[in-house]
Amino acid sequence: MVVKFSTDLLEEDLPSIINALIELGFDGINLGNTSVNRDFYAAAIDESEKKLFEYFGSNFGGGLSGSLLKKRSLRLSAKAAELIAKANLSREFVAIRTGGVENFRDLLASEKAGVALNQWFTGYFEAFAQFGHKLYKNLFENSLD
Repeated sequence: MVVKFSTDLLEEDLPSIINALIELGFDGINLGNTSVNRDFYAAAIDESEKKLFEYFGSNFGGGLSGSLLKKRSLRLSAKAAELIAKANLSREFVAIRTGGVENFRDLLASEKAGVALNQWFTGYFEAFAQFGHKLYKNLFENSLD
């Protein structure tokens, strides 16, 4: 069983969270799912979409996902992978990255950071809208571009 956290998690809380999850018998941590910190990401919203961004947030709330979370999800996941490696465990406990995973470069960045698995959702649907059922073919054919 894996516990999923948002990108709003504070990096300095990771050591105690990971230790608690390991002690409780969980199998991993998934980082970067969504963020409700709309103020933090507002500056990154394209001017043409700001009105919709503000309307949706004011009326419906909810979390942000996708490419906005790419850097933060990688940083949190990389830190988690580092902490897990240092823990020298006798059983498997993995770091999973979610949030902003969109292309092969994102997978390589995760691998370089020691992340065991990637979960993509928003990036998957964006790729599916563009490439349909050939999205994986495209992902790997263009992997080194």
